[in-house]
Amino acid sequence: MNYPNIKVYLNNNPKCSAKLENIAKKEVWDMENIPFIRVFGSGFDNGNKLIKVIVNNRILEEDEIEIDNNYFDLKIELEKPLKNPKKVEVIIDKKEYEIPIILRKLTGKVKYANGDYVKKPVISVTGEDSLVVGDKLGNFEIFIHGNKDSIGVFEKNYTKKTLESWLYNINIIEDKYLDITIDKMEVYGIHMWKGQNSDYIHFIPMSLTKAREAMKKDYDNELDLLKNNPWPKLNRKNLKVFANDKEIDILSFKEVPDFLANVDDKTYTRPGYVLSIPKGYEGKLIKLVIKDNYLIDDKEIFEMGEGYYFW
Repeated sequence: MNYPNIKVYLNNNPKCSAKLENIAKKEVWDMENIPFIRVFGSGFDNGNKLIKVIVNNRILEEDEIEIDNNYFDLKIELEKPLKNPKKVEVIIDKKEYEIPIILRKLTGKVKYANGDYVKKPVISVTGEDSLVVGDKLGNFEIFIHGNKDSIGVFEKNYTKKTLESWLYNINIIEDKYLDITIDKMEVYGIHMWKGQNSDYIHFIPMSLTKAREAMKKDYDNELDLLKNNPWPKLNRKNLKVFANDKEIDILSFKEVPDFLANVDDKTYTRPGYVLSIPKGYEGKLIKLVIKDNYLIDDKEIFEMGEGYYFW
């Protein structure tokens, strides 16, 4: 017996667009946000069904859909974000379903390491057609529906003068404000888990200076670039950890090889790191800040980067 189930996802952010270039991968990303609502249905009998989607007493869609393998996925693009949506009503063959909508607002300001505002920062939800562009003073706001694995924060000089900042495990239960700094380092792939006597954090650092030095050598593809070893090597003094902006102790710190690929019987890895922190910080916003400096052509270059994990 099939048990019908309806799920809804809402991208309630305004129309916008942005273009970013990834020099290392030789790619240009044309990014666009169009607000939309998606209705997913499972457990329905196959065949054509009449569907009506209503929000705030306004009919957004009224049409016939085809259900295959007891499943359907309906995406409805919107001209503009919905005003204060609280629920979505879905009617399929006269059967009514009500799905509550809970939106959280993530706001903040994006700055460079020297304190200058980032003009029109790009805030992009990974794996979704969802992004916003901030204003000329670095302010942004993005509405979030449900939990998100990661959000990237970029600026127009991405991979030319800066790398991005990352937010992970975004599961906020109330509106949240963040001050975010971007520079020439990146804290990527942050993941946390509970230990017996402490809690653990894994992350991978990236350095624009190291990457650009590696790119000076000939390469035709990303594998060639990997062979030029574009990653920084860190030690404990390069790192600080904060919980809700209060610095906390680092109990242990260790480099671990992060697997990338096996090619022609050779294994390629990059340096990742695992550290432990005291227990008692669950439910707080964990921030990792890494810093390093290099001497390139007799010139000292300072780099920093930060990343966040909603623990």
